[in-house]
Amino acid sequence: MANNLPIRICIACLICLFIIPVGCTKKEGCTDPVAENFDASAQKDNNSCISQRNKFIGVYNGVNQCNTLGNSNSIAEVRASNENLKDIVIYNLGGRFVTPVKAEVNKDKFTIYPQPPFVYNEQLTGTGTITGNIITVQYTFRHDNIQELCFYTMQK
Repeated sequence: MANNLPIRICIACLICLFIIPVGCTKKEGCTDPVAENFDASAQKDNNSCISQRNKFIGVYNGVNQCNTLGNSNSIAEVRASNENLKDIVIYNLGGRFVTPVKAEVNKDKFTIYPQPPFVYNEQLTGTGTITGNIITVQYTFRHDNIQELCFYTMQK
């Protein structure tokens, strides 16, 4: 029995070196729960996460349709916010707003944050969705006693 001890020790060492580490390998994937490609079963992040906002980023040709202000064409740009991975910034929304408009993305939709009053104490609220390369925004613009409902369709 004593002669088998070195063999048993060698076998135990081989098991520890080869079999145990294989069972301890963590599944890699995107571990960010707000990412487009979140993998709930991933245990180790592999830097493959795709931000939900990425699909919105770009330059768009837009058509703005408002109740009383009428229709207009413009170019708008959507950029990633530097504040967090869920926010976007829309420049030239509807061809009417010089001040950039911030919004929070949730999957294929976004909600415009309450904006600080613009130059003439205007207020802006709204939401948007993306389908393919088209963003549709519905927003309400308020100034004094005037409330304007607008639809802005943006295409990359």
